[in-house]
Amino acid sequence: MTEESKTTVIYAGFWVRVGAFVLDYILVSIIALPLFIWFALQYWEDVSPGVVFFAFPFIWYFFSLFYFIGYWVWCGQTPGKIAAGIKVVGSNGRPIGIGRAVLRYLVGYSIYYVLSYIPFIVVAFQKQKRGVHDLIANTYVIMTG
Repeated sequence: MTEESKTTVIYAGFWVRVGAFVLDYILVSIIALPLFIWFALQYWEDVSPGVVFFAFPFIWYFFSLFYFIGYWVWCGQTPGKIAAGIKVVGSNGRPIGIGRAVLRYLVGYSIYYVLSYIPFIVVAFQKQKRGVHDLIANTYVIMTG
């Protein structure tokens, strides 16, 4: 962010970001669960039960991809971020576009999913409270109010 805006910007800290993500995680799960149930009912007899149960993480990931990217592009805030009073912005302090949102999610968040969210801890120790996904996509998470 520009030097001028750095003095007035409050970066969202680790715990507020964790809280927002947990709320979003719950919301995505609540929406993905009926999709999984529908899938299970449709394909239970056609494939092994193990395949049906392993489908949930894929359904969740697919839905979360559109959930996070869509909200970041639309208004910079997911429902969890709105509740926490935080917002994702670009280095210029403006909303991020589809390119940064896709990069932030597909590269950054995917790393977290694979590595059990361990890289998210970087937020706690970084001056501007940026996670690996923020560094990759050149984004910031700031307080809105």
